[in-house]
Amino acid sequence: MGQVDVEWLRDNISQKVDDKTSTLFWLDPWLDGMPLKDIFGRLYELADYKLETVEHMFAMWLRVNGEAWK
Repeated sequence: MGQVDVEWLRDNISQKVDDKTSTLFWLDPWLDGMPLKDIFGRLYELADYKLETVEHMFAMWLRVNGEAWK
Protein backbone atom coordinates (compact mmCIF):
# COMPACT_ATOMS: atom_id res chain seq x y z
CA MET A 1 0.00 0.00 0.00
CA GLY A 2 1.24 3.51 -0.77
CA GLN A 3 2.02 6.14 1.78
CA VAL A 4 -0.84 8.13 3.22
CA ASP A 5 -0.60 11.90 2.99
CA VAL A 6 -1.87 12.87 6.44
CA GLU A 7 -2.07 16.53 5.43
CA TRP A 8 -4.37 15.89 2.44
CA LEU A 9 -7.60 17.00 4.13
CA ARG A 10 -6.08 20.17 5.54
CA ASP A 11 -4.37 21.03 2.25
CA ASN A 12 -7.44 20.45 0.10
CA ILE A 13 -10.36 21.73 2.12
CA SER A 14 -10.79 25.23 3.38
CA GLN A 15 -13.76 26.92 4.88
CA LYS A 16 -14.18 30.07 6.87
CA VAL A 17 -15.80 29.01 10.10
CA ASP A 18 -17.49 31.94 11.79
CA ASP A 19 -18.34 30.05 14.94
CA LYS A 20 -16.46 26.82 15.43
CA THR A 21 -18.61 26.06 18.46
CA SER A 22 -21.78 25.73 16.37
CA THR A 23 -20.44 24.60 12.97
CA LEU A 24 -20.98 20.86 12.57
CA PHE A 25 -18.00 19.00 11.11
CA TRP A 26 -19.91 16.35 9.13
CA LEU A 27 -23.27 18.02 8.52
CA ASP A 28 -22.63 21.66 7.58
CA PRO A 29 -21.76 22.50 3.94
CA TRP A 30 -18.04 22.66 3.09
CA LEU A 31 -17.24 21.81 -0.54
CA ASP A 32 -19.49 23.22 -3.26
CA GLY A 33 -22.21 23.59 -0.64
CA MET A 34 -22.10 19.91 0.26
CA PRO A 35 -21.50 18.45 3.72
CA LEU A 36 -18.53 16.16 4.30
CA LYS A 37 -20.90 13.28 5.09
CA ASP A 38 -22.06 13.33 1.46
CA ILE A 39 -18.58 13.70 -0.01
CA PHE A 40 -16.91 11.13 2.25
CA GLY A 41 -19.88 8.83 2.84
CA ARG A 42 -17.89 5.76 3.82
CA LEU A 43 -15.85 7.70 6.38
CA TYR A 44 -19.05 9.16 7.77
CA GLU A 45 -20.53 5.67 8.14
CA LEU A 46 -17.43 4.61 10.08
CA ALA A 47 -17.28 7.74 12.24
CA ASP A 48 -18.17 7.39 15.90
CA TYR A 49 -18.74 11.13 16.24
CA LYS A 50 -21.34 12.23 13.71
CA LEU A 51 -22.85 15.28 15.43
CA GLU A 52 -19.69 17.02 16.60
CA THR A 53 -18.71 20.62 16.06
CA VAL A 54 -15.53 21.71 14.33
CA GLU A 55 -14.20 22.80 17.71
CA HIS A 56 -14.69 19.34 19.24
CA MET A 57 -13.27 17.50 16.22
CA PHE A 58 -10.18 19.73 16.33
CA ALA A 59 -9.79 19.06 20.06
CA MET A 60 -9.97 15.30 19.39
CA TRP A 61 -7.36 15.64 16.64
CA LEU A 62 -5.00 17.37 19.07
CA ARG A 63 -5.26 14.53 21.57
CA VAL A 64 -2.75 11.74 21.19
CA ASN A 65 -1.34 13.06 17.90
CA GLY A 66 -4.61 12.56 16.04
CA GLU A 67 -5.18 9.00 17.23
CA ALA A 68 -8.80 9.89 18.11
CA TRP A 69 -9.51 10.23 14.38
CA LYS A 70 -8.42 6.72 13.47
